[in-house]
Amino acid sequence: MKNIAVYLCFFYYFFTSFNAFSQEIKSLEEKHQKLKNEIKQINNLLFETKKEKGNALEDLKDLTQKIDTRAELIEIIELEARKISTEITENQQKIKKYKRQLNNLKKEYADMVVKTYKSKSQQSKTMFLLSSKSFHQAYKRLKYMQQYNEYRKKQGKVIIEKTTEIQEINKTLALQKKAKEILISDEKLQKETIETDKENQEILITKIKKEEKKYKTVLLDKIKEEKEITARIDKLIRKAIAKANEKKRAEEKARKKERQLKREKERKIAIEKARKKANEIENENERAIAIIKAKELAEKKRKEIDKEIANEKAKEKEKEKQKLKLIAKEKENNKEPNNTFVLDDDEKELLLEFEQNKGNLPWPVQGIITRKYGVQPHPTFSGININSPGLHIAAKQNADAKSIFNGKILALQTQSAGKKSVLVQHGNYISAYNNLEKVYVKKGDRVKTGDKIGKIFTDKISGKTKLLFVLFKNTDKLNPAKWIRTH
Repeated sequence: MKNIAVYLCFFYYFFTSFNAFSQEIKSLEEKHQKLKNEIKQINNLLFETKKEKGNALEDLKDLTQKIDTRAELIEIIELEARKISTEITENQQKIKKYKRQLNNLKKEYADMVVKTYKSKSQQSKTMFLLSSKSFHQAYKRLKYMQQYNEYRKKQGKVIIEKTTEIQEINKTLALQKKAKEILISDEKLQKETIETDKENQEILITKIKKEEKKYKTVLLDKIKEEKEITARIDKLIRKAIAKANEKKRAEEKARKKERQLKREKERKIAIEKARKKANEIENENERAIAIIKAKELAEKKRKEIDKEIANEKAKEKEKEKQKLKLIAKEKENNKEPNNTFVLDDDEKELLLEFEQNKGNLPWPVQGIITRKYGVQPHPTFSGININSPGLHIAAKQNADAKSIFNGKILALQTQSAGKKSVLVQHGNYISAYNNLEKVYVKKGDRVKTGDKIGKIFTDKISGKTKLLFVLFKNTDKLNPAKWIRTH
């Protein structure tokens, strides 16, 4: 019985470790597949389209991205192979130990069968029971015989089950060895491909170095163009915020005036009613009393209105005080005042929903990121930094940019070469879709998550289709990668 318990403990430990390893392998397999898909997308979106005239700098950037991704894939493949090798070695050692324990169980079982056989030849079960000195002893002997037989059956069953399980583990190990062979073959292919890519990379680097001045000028022009686009969008947002806030203030002022007129009208109606009632009273004393009461009522109404007006003025004064505090605070932080949306209740609710979806917003278009957000050194020219205001996403030709969340079209703008930008407001967040050749919306339109905003521009020379996606909170830029889903 002790041997079976020891064996079962060992078996539990073995499969717990096996499952932990399996989880690691599964995670690596997922990364492996993700990187392969990424390389496939890079090939489809950046290298498949035939170009009329290549831009060596762009080609080098795209090729470097593919090389880096493939190098990452090779690392994952090597890690997978090492994990499988470790798993195979450990499992083989465990199976050896397992087999030794199984052999001990078999030997113990064989000894037990021999003893049982000898016991049967010396004395029958019936005689063993009949020779009991008392009923209690006979009962105990019967229970012992039953337990002994049950133990034999259990031990035999354990041996059969564990033998089958060892065979299954051996099959798994055979599959793992095959998987390792496939990984080694895949690694070899990836290394051969990356060497070819690196040779092409060197050719491009040599070409760029020969005409370094020309390509630097092209690069600096591109950086300048992107800065100008960003500056125009910043200006447009500030203007849109000021206009939206001014509209809200005008609407509030109109509502306030309407309320005052309504109250004044009610006061006049009350006085007129009281006057008419007084005129209807024949008795002069009663009429005099009625007139006094009417005046008192009118005075009371006037005081109520004056009180309401005073309360409103106090509220306005407090609002103005808070506004001045905000302006002072913004000046302290070196920010221009009045660069924050004034939101109504519906817009505040939308803002909260938007924030709750951080990290889970859909991509504006399916594709690959060719340039990340923020300041980054240029991969070819040292000393030149690129400040990307958002994500550059390569997509299929004729692809449409889609709204990442419910919102309202805040503004449209035409950039250089007729390319267009669309800004969508989500509370005090703004998503900007740049490098569009056609737009499907107009200012003030309401859009929902996934609604088409416009068709992304395809460069006639390079054949590439890229969206510049920028995200703001009021006038502050955010990293869109932290807000959209990871593939």
